[in-house]
Amino acid sequence: MAQELASDEKVRIAVDQNGLATRFRGHLVYEPDIRGKSFEFPQRLARDGLRALVIAPLRTESTVFGVLIAARRAEGVQ
Repeated sequence: MAQELASDEKVRIAVDQNGLATRFRGHLVYEPDIRGKSFEFPQRLARDGLRALVIAPLRTESTVFGVLIAARRAEGVQ
């Protein structure tokens, strides 16, 4: 699916331009249904059939150095 999204495992996503900075701030983010979100990144995932999204911070000591993004086609918790 990463190839369909024109992406790879080392893609960089600007958090400020995608509404992730205000939501993220180093905390786990869970969106049960990303359809209708106003930012480009979740919209792109939704266009490709993904619904639920989790963004988890990757930390070393007290510094967030990246995030792990997981999404799936089914919405909500199952």
